[in-house]
Amino acid sequence: MPDIPYSTSDATLYDENGNPVAVLQDGEIYRLAVDAKVDSSPTFPETGSENVVQYYSRLLGTTGADSGITNMNVNGSVTPVEFYIEAESTYDIRIMNIVITIVDGAISHSKFGAILPLTNGWDLKVVEGVSPTFIITKATTGGELLQQSGSLYLFGNGTTVNIIPNSAVNEDTFLVNVPISEYIPGGFRIGLSGVDKIQAIVNDNLTGLTKMTVRVIGYKHFPSV
Repeated sequence: MPDIPYSTSDATLYDENGNPVAVLQDGEIYRLAVDAKVDSSPTFPETGSENVVQYYSRLLGTTGADSGITNMNVNGSVTPVEFYIEAESTYDIRIMNIVITIVDGAISHSKFGAILPLTNGWDLKVVEGVSPTFIITKATTGGELLQQSGSLYLFGNGTTVNIIPNSAVNEDTFLVNVPISEYIPGGFRIGLSGVDKIQAIVNDNLTGLTKMTVRVIGYKHFPSV
C-alpha cells in the first residue's frame, strides 16, 4: 500500500527509525509520508543580532534618563525642579518597577529622610498623552511615601520598615518600591517617539538630604524587523 499523507501534529506513534506511522483498525501499521514530519527544533535569532527585548535601568534626571542632575537634593521651594524619563527614538520603554531611595542621617518615617516634614510635598506621576496620573502626590514624610506607593514588598518592622540602618557611616537608606507591573500588566509603556513620560517633582528645599534618587527598572522593547 502506498504512503498515506497524514498530519503528524495528530500522530502519536513512530517506528524504530523515528518515522510517523498510522495503525489501522485491523492492527496493520503503515508508514506515513516522511515529508509530513514537522520540524520542532527551536529557532534562534540570527547570530550577532540584537535581542528584541533588553534590560532597562535608569535614573530620572533633570534632562532625561541618567542625564543632568539625578540627585534630588535640590531646592525646589521657589521654582519646582522636574526629574523625568521620556520616550526614546528607537525602542519602547516598559517600566515594571520604580525604586525611590533616600540616603540621610537618622531616617524616620515621620520625617522626609532625616529632615523635617515637607511643606509642599513631593510628587511622582506618569503622563500618558496630556493626562497625568499621580502615583505619589504631595508626600511630606517617608510614611506617606510608603502609604501612597501601595506598601508592597515591605521589609523590617516597626520604626525600621524599609530602612537599612547604617548603610553608610552615620547614614541610613530608605527604600520604597512601586511595583508598576502589579498594577499594569506588562508595565507602564513609554512608546517609541511618543509623548508619554514619568516625572518626579521637587517642590521643597531638599538640600538637607544626603541623596535622593528615583530609578525605573524594566525593559527596552525594540520593533521586530
